[in-house]
Amino acid sequence: MPPYVIDWDIDGTGDFDDAEDLFYLTSGNYILVLSDIEGCMVRDTFEITSEILPDIDNPVDVNLYPNPSSNFIQINIEDDFSYKIISDAGEIVRKGQRINGDPISVLGLTQGSYLLRIRRADRSGTVKIIKL
Repeated sequence: MPPYVIDWDIDGTGDFDDAEDLFYLTSGNYILVLSDIEGCMVRDTFEITSEILPDIDNPVDVNLYPNPSSNFIQINIEDDFSYKIISDAGEIVRKGQRINGDPISVLGLTQGSYLLRIRRADRSGTVKIIKL
């Protein structure tokens, strides 16, 4: 038996059969219960305020320029798509629709790194961008 077992109380069973890492979580509150070999338990609640998903199922190949940028970023995808710009803290700082090949503005963002998440039909992609 490992030194501790984990239960992300997401199914209400208290069965301690959950993996340490969870994926595809939506915003909300999650309860984590740890139990050690001696039977001591610790319970804590975590709030997930934004959703960041890995691009596993059907990724979009995202190439953009210039990166870093101080004004606008051009994306190499011809079709229209929706996008979110996500800060290092996981907050969505900008979202919108890219139509007719228009560039995406990074004007007004604080200097730093961000994730640009693109969603098109049933495909998505995420790339790191740097705002100068």
